[in-house]
Amino acid sequence: MSPEFNKVNLDSINGAIIVRIPRDANVKVAAETVSGKISNDFRLKVHKGRYVGSDMHGVIGDGSIRLSMNNVNGKIKLKTL
Repeated sequence: MSPEFNKVNLDSINGAIIVRIPRDANVKVAAETVSGKISNDFRLKVHKGRYVGSDMHGVIGDGSIRLSMNNVNGKIKLKTL
């Protein structure tokens, strides 16, 4: 797969970002939010910032597709299909 087709970037300021992927997907995940919550169905660890913010990074399967999610005030959810 060519490099320009293996990246998905999702950004929001106030709305939620909700992504559904198969349990057997091959995704390298990076998610960050300033004041919203982050949750996932894949047991990826969510780190809470000392004062503000949360982030989540991890690999599902072989990580051949990169999924980046960034939000300011909204939640981020990574769900299974």
